[in-house]
This record gives sequence, C-alpha cells and structure tokens, in this order.
Amino acid sequence: MQRINYKAFKILTLGYGYELKERVWDHVAKETGYQISHILHPSLFPTHRKQCNQSTLFRCKCYFLFKRPIARLPDADLSLLSKLEGSGGPTINNLILGDDRLSRLPYAKSIRYVSAATKRFIEILRTVKPDVVLSGYEGFHSTLFMLICRRAGVPWYALTYTPLPHGMTGFSTTNNSKGTKSYGA
Repeated sequence: MQRINYKAFKILTLGYGYELKERVWDHVAKETGYQISHILHPSLFPTHRKQCNQSTLFRCKCYFLFKRPIARLPDADLSLLSKLEGSGGPTINNLILGDDRLSRLPYAKSIRYVSAATKRFIEILRTVKPDVVLSGYEGFHSTLFMLICRRAGVPWYALTYTPLPHGMTGFSTTNNSKGTKSYGA
C-alpha cells in the first residue's frame, strides 16, 4: 500500500479508550501520516497512561478532560454555556438530562461540571487546531464537543452505527444518525 503523506492534516478524536486508539488510530496515523490526537474518554485520567503502548512509533498525542477527578467544581460560566446553544440544536439541558451520570447529580453541580469541561475542551481545541474532529454519540462529552466545534467552525463528525453496506462507514454531522453520509474504501 502506498503511504499518503498529509502531515499537515490534523484529526482529533473524542471519547475513545486506549485499546481503540492503539488498535485503530495508531495504524491510521502510520498508514496516512496524519497527525492524530485524542481526547480520551472522560473516565480516564493521566494515572491510566501506563496502559498506553509507549513503544509504538506512531503513537498519537493524548489529552485528558481532567488531570484527576474534580474535588471542588468552579462556578459555572453561564454566559459561555449559553453561547453554545443555537436554534434547533441540542441544549446544555438536553446533554445533562441525556447523560446517565450527570442526570443523577444535583442540577447546579452538573452545570458546573459541564462548564469546567467546556473550558477544558476549548483549551484542547485551541492547542491541537484540528482540521476535523471525529467522535461518537456516547455521553455528554460528544454532544458538548459538537456544540463547541460548531461555535469554533471546526468540522465535527460522529461515526454512526446504522446499517450500512459492507465496506462502508457512516458519518453524521449531528448528535444522531440523521443526515448520515456513507463512505467506502
């Protein structure tokens, strides 16, 4: 296979664990030369880094939502959160109520957590400066990052799990499978 060399093309993935990163994305980086960075699943912290295969030549840069579980949440930036909401799209309320863990917390604590996550996601987005973000639909983080990417003008796609013809992959620009486009090799 001829190796494509698009070193300037940057992909940022969101919400995956070490195994998918190593079994899929490290190989994509190796075969294409793309610069691939990851925001690992929010349940992972830097103390989990030892699980990462440190010997791989094409190891991709990993970011964590937080360095450790947050003991005391900062005040919410409601102005920042309100700027993410647009007409016809999901709201911050939707992503809190739709998330299994956030929906069980007191609402004010959920808002503070989402605000802290928003600030961290924006920081990572500014650092990586990706050409595209690839995500899934799992948890609040996918919808929140979709809203942040829309506001920042960065293309965001979710890998979809709808029935597709063999050899095809589906991508959606929304936090559901509506509008899925399929692509094949």
